Amino acid sequence: MYMERQFRKRMQSSKSTEVEPKESDETKLIEGTKRRELKWHMCRLCLACKLTCIGWVILAYYVCVEKWFCKELENPSFEFNVTMLTLNSVCVVFGAAYFCSIVLYIIEKRRHNQDKYMLEFTNDHKYNIKRFKNENDKEIRLSEFQSELDQLKEELRMKDDTLKREQLHLEQRIEEEKVARQTAEARFEMERTEKEKALTRLSAYAGEKLRLNNPGLADLSDENRPNKLAEKFSELYDNDWTDALESLADTNQTEESQTQELLHMLQDIYDCCLEFAERQRTRFILDITKPSTLKDEPLDTDVPGRILSKVIDLQKQTASDAIADIRNYVLAKKENFTNNTSMQKYLDRCTEYCWIMAIQDPPMMLDFSPAQNEEFDKEIFRCYTRNGENVEFVVWPAVFLYKDGPLVTKGVLQPIAK
Repeated sequence: MYMERQFRKRMQSSKSTEVEPKESDETKLIEGTKRRELKWHMCRLCLACKLTCIGWVILAYYVCVEKWFCKELENPSFEFNVTMLTLNSVCVVFGAAYFCSIVLYIIEKRRHNQDKYMLEFTNDHKYNIKRFKNENDKEIRLSEFQSELDQLKEELRMKDDTLKREQLHLEQRIEEEKVARQTAEARFEMERTEKEKALTRLSAYAGEKLRLNNPGLADLSDENRPNKLAEKFSELYDNDWTDALESLADTNQTEESQTQELLHMLQDIYDCCLEFAERQRTRFILDITKPSTLKDEPLDTDVPGRILSKVIDLQKQTASDAIADIRNYVLAKKENFTNNTSMQKYLDRCTEYCWIMAIQDPPMMLDFSPAQNEEFDKEIFRCYTRNGENVEFVVWPAVFLYKDGPLVTKGVLQPIAK
């Protein structure tokens, strides 16, 4: 127990200092342990042999000496005493050897256990030292890894700062490029708008120049272009003229007188519109070219096309106001038709269409000829209620695009019966 306590103290001190045993000490300890183990096995073998011998001696005693012992017990002889002494000596010797073997067995067993414990403790100590070394290695490696991690973090932070600066620089460049693009787009849009305006002005000027004194070239966006106007004028004959003729049926006039009255009204309105349109156009041109002139004067020079086209456009734009004034002028001269709604509607339509015809460039022409008994052209006029070759009276004028121009719609006349 003392040795065990000393050994534990020595191992604890060595453990506290964490000093690894030397290689020679460890080798000696292992060899001594192996020798003790061999000695321990020999001791157990000797003890077994002794026990076996004792057993054979006892067996021989009971088998060989029992009969002789019983016979010689009462009167022992010399041989019997020698034999018994010898047997007793042998038993004593074997008993002493057995006792020594037991003592040796106990000692060797304690040494064996002590060596076993010492070896286990040494192995544990080596394991602890190895584990401690592994832990130290781990701590060292962990420290190295931590240092590498810190270094990597620092490098990452530096790269992050670099990327942020590059990103900020790129964002600034993108913003500058965006502003430059917006400026370029604004400049391009302004140039495109100016170009479109110039092209529009050029196209308008070219169109005006082409349309000026060129009635064959019509503005398709104009609802009152000559073809459309001729269609409206034909509808006037089919609808309003028929209603007005029926409204005159109560008067004591012949059909020829009624148709001639309606035709003369149309002719008077047409002549007035031509006169007023020419006068209005002359005033406009004089106010533009000669603002110092206070009186109406005939135009003694050619009017520039750009001015004439603007004047004509102005006449078309203000046509509704001019038509209202001329309508009042016509109705003032035809007071006898104040209560005749059909006649008033007929006069209103005649005034509207004649004024629009008069402000065309050049003005559209209404042909109220031919004269009575004159042979007529069937390509220009069509018959009213009967067929014939010579004219009896004109019912509705033919419409030409302009004076001596192409025919737009045929007129209507009543021929002399054959």
